[in-house]
Amino acid sequence: MSMIGIHVRHTHIFNFTHIFLLIIHQHSHTKQESQFNGNPLNSPKRADNTPIFFDNPTASLTDEEAQETLGRKLRVCEAILRRKTLTEMEEETKKARELEGVDG
Repeated sequence: MSMIGIHVRHTHIFNFTHIFLLIIHQHSHTKQESQFNGNPLNSPKRADNTPIFFDNPTASLTDEEAQETLGRKLRVCEAILRRKTLTEMEEETKKARELEGVDG
């Protein structure tokens, strides 16, 4: 049973690291690419509630806005990772019980 715990822990660390690196890579493209097609309803807002247009080459994110955007992406990835990890643990527990002959 401890081998399952070790496997899940290593999988969690690997997944978190991989997702974090993907976030940083994607974040580097955020300032240059248009993700919201210039639609103010879809675009993120500044503190004064004015939209940020990524397709306007003269508009750019401030450092604070870039940190806020990266933080939101990281929180979403962490939530996805937690859900996936719980699902994997449930599946591994079920498999272990089946191997031990315990109905569950």
